[in-house]
Amino acid sequence: MNIFRNRILAVSAGAVLMVGLGAGGAVAHGKIGSDDIRHFAVQKRHLGQGSVGAWELRHAGVRSPQIGDGAVRWADLAGPVQDKMNEPGPQGAKGEKGDPGTAGADGDDGVAGLERVETTQDFSGGGYGWTDCPEGKTVIGGGYAFEEPADLENGLTVAMSAPVGQGDVFGTPPNTVEPKGPAWMIRTNKPMNVNPGEITIYALCAEVHEED
Repeated sequence: MNIFRNRILAVSAGAVLMVGLGAGGAVAHGKIGSDDIRHFAVQKRHLGQGSVGAWELRHAGVRSPQIGDGAVRWADLAGPVQDKMNEPGPQGAKGEKGDPGTAGADGDDGVAGLERVETTQDFSGGGYGWTDCPEGKTVIGGGYAFEEPADLENGLTVAMSAPVGQGDVFGTPPNTVEPKGPAWMIRTNKPMNVNPGEITIYALCAEVHEED
């Protein structure tokens, strides 16, 4: 440790200096005390390495104000001191309960009353087919399923599979069709020699609340 400001640290070194330099003449061993050394008269350059040991310091002889910043390094600390400093401290007291947070923004309107509706229809002649949603509900999805999937390999195609609304009209007059309300509709095209038979049409319906 590089601690050299305290007057008590310099007692034995000062005695050696004064005898060696002839200051004050011959001095008997042990006759020079800390009061005989001028404050800061003994400095770092006057002390040999290791000339002041821990046993030469009185209890509390060196205090924090007498130690420069960075003068004591981690390697200068004894093992038990390092172990003590590495120990976790006691748990602190529980903090006070925080204030309630502010209310979040309203979420988007969602759906309610989700329901799957299906109908199976004969498509022997091709054309249109659909499944209506119950009153008060909107179609939000849908699809279809063939009873005879092999017909797809014989040239049968589905030209349309989509949601439609009330008042939509499809086909060519006088052969037009009009769903009663929101529905899922499909339209098939088939070769003359292909009979698709029955197809099941699915509609996903729900109560949708729109923003004002």
